[in-house]
Amino acid sequence: MKIKSIEVVNYKAIQNQEIDLNGHSAIITGGNNKGKSSLLKGLINRFQGEKPNIIVRRGETKGSNKMELTDGSKIHWGFTEKSEKLSFTTAEDIKMTTGVISAIGEKYFGVKFDIDKFIRSTKKEALKMVQNLLGIDLSEIDKKYAEKYSERTDANRELKRISGLNKKKPEEVTNPDIDAIKKRKEDLVKENTSLKENWVKENEEYQKEAIEFNELQENLKNDLITIKNDFNKLLSIRGTAVSKFIDYDGITNELIKKHPEPKPYKEVKTLDEPTYHTFTEIDKELEDAYTQKYKFDNYERELKEYNDWVEEGKKAREKSDNLTKELNTISEERLQMIKDANLPEEFEMTDDGLLYNGLPIDNNQLSSSSKYICALKLGSLGLGKVRAMHFDCSFLDKNSLNEIMEWAESEDLQLLIEKPDFNAGEIQYNILNKLD
Repeated sequence: MKIKSIEVVNYKAIQNQEIDLNGHSAIITGGNNKGKSSLLKGLINRFQGEKPNIIVRRGETKGSNKMELTDGSKIHWGFTEKSEKLSFTTAEDIKMTTGVISAIGEKYFGVKFDIDKFIRSTKKEALKMVQNLLGIDLSEIDKKYAEKYSERTDANRELKRISGLNKKKPEEVTNPDIDAIKKRKEDLVKENTSLKENWVKENEEYQKEAIEFNELQENLKNDLITIKNDFNKLLSIRGTAVSKFIDYDGITNELIKKHPEPKPYKEVKTLDEPTYHTFTEIDKELEDAYTQKYKFDNYERELKEYNDWVEEGKKAREKSDNLTKELNTISEERLQMIKDANLPEEFEMTDDGLLYNGLPIDNNQLSSSSKYICALKLGSLGLGKVRAMHFDCSFLDKNSLNEIMEWAESEDLQLLIEKPDFNAGEIQYNILNKLD
């Protein structure tokens, strides 16, 4: 149904005003503060739960606001400065005088949606208006999303930090057998010692033998006369290291009893030393083994650090992925809430605001008529049985207004359109079909 007529007496700035619409759209003109909005919206606002502080026209004690609908039902709001009476009479002439607002308020006039305020609103304000219109409160789910988003941002930052460390898995290092290398070196040292000892022994034996032989020959040369002297000489070396090898009795007997021919002297020399083992290679091997042992001692620590880094990165990735899943779940819940609210398919509700046919609702993206049609489409979602909508056409040209009217007619909407009279004239109204 639509509005057939409105009659206002002593309401705010209006003394007595009546418009007969018969369900048609109309443009209401008049100067500022003449009461255009009060005439068109006063009773509707009251039934949507609003009550102005000052109702009765200055200088008067009572007033009324009446509306007749196209189905024949009537609404009456009588008021004084201190009281009010509301009644609703059906087309069958059944009158209701108690609980009128709760009975027909939202049922007939729906949820308030201020078209003009929506047009002037910021993106976030407009988004909030639409949410209120649809009866959905996204504040909690948006807060939940923002908190999770912040958590994921921190998680991604931590993941990036960990990944930036770029640790590499250490190459596996075997534990060198330093004791075995030391043992081999010790064996070489022992071999050298043994070679040295054998050489010293052989050299001493050789020299000892040569000296003894030469001494023997020297003694043979001497005459028996000199035996005693020679014998005394031998006695002079008694107690030395060599003396233990001299058989004094035997020499005496031999020199006395025999006089063999002396033989050529043997050369008393030092025998060539053997070739000893060198330690350059094994020392280098031992040095390398100590280096490898140092690496081996650090290998487990480095491997643990690497494994801890891998595990830390894994946990950070899992945390980021889980938070992303939670965000997706919250987004799906949000989308489902919007879907359940039956937002028209040409609209999209995003975090930044509302989109209409994929475009932001602003003057840079939409024409004036498209903006108003967009707003009217949204407002129509909150209509009750009375399919009438109000807005101000101050900034619309005739072509834009015609487009809006054509759309409204296709949607079976009655438009109550305000337009200022810059000559400050009294309220007038014109029934509209199409502007010439």
